[in-house]
Amino acid sequence: MLSGQLKRVQSTETVIKAMSEVDNRVIIRTEQSPYILYLEGEDDERLLLAWAANLGKTEVFNKFCVYILGGVTKIDMKRRADAHFDALKQINPKVHRVMLFDYDNDETAFNPALDNPVLKEWKRKNIENYLLVPIAWENAVLDALNINQLDLFNNKYGEIIADFFSEQGISSSPPKGFTWTNVKANIFQAVNGKKILFENKDSLFHRIKDLDDLKINREKVAINMNEELIHEDIIGFFNHLSTIAE
Repeated sequence: MLSGQLKRVQSTETVIKAMSEVDNRVIIRTEQSPYILYLEGEDDERLLLAWAANLGKTEVFNKFCVYILGGVTKIDMKRRADAHFDALKQINPKVHRVMLFDYDNDETAFNPALDNPVLKEWKRKNIENYLLVPIAWENAVLDALNINQLDLFNNKYGEIIADFFSEQGISSSPPKGFTWTNVKANIFQAVNGKKILFENKDSLFHRIKDLDDLKINREKVAINMNEELIHEDIIGFFNHLSTIAE
């Protein structure tokens, strides 16, 4: 009924699975635009929305119905995404999908080929690792304080940011010959950005918050990253979405 076309039922089991796996929101969205993007968590969606706005890719991103998997392991999330998509295909055979995961080097997991059009993963440990850009954090603080530059009174925030990145072995500017767009230092692949930036008690988020209750979340940092601060991995992913939805 929702597809607007009569379709002969091949098996009761198929219909029951489609009805149980797929909610009406997803059906309606993919009927309007036949693309679905499977993400690990809601933070991924918020970050991608912010980067899309700064890269002029909002229209492309909005063509995709975002489905949050919220799983623990990549294997489990892929299994559930496959089941959901198979059910959705029973209702809308024309739908296309993309799955995006964090990088996982666990021997029990998997790493898709770079040219896989459906399975995509970040080249860094997790999506938060693309927020390891000192100037983006400084910009986020300026934005939160509604000021243009750090003065003597507010420079304490700059010192906290500088000290944090110094501890991590990341300088205020990328290595010689690189930009923030193409930097490939091993540190960006090795560290757990989610923990060191936001979750640990001594994370950068908590250091800033503990100073004067200033909360700089993931989205705030991403919003304050212009195209020169957004890594080519992210740009490449949006270009892939554009190819799928052209």
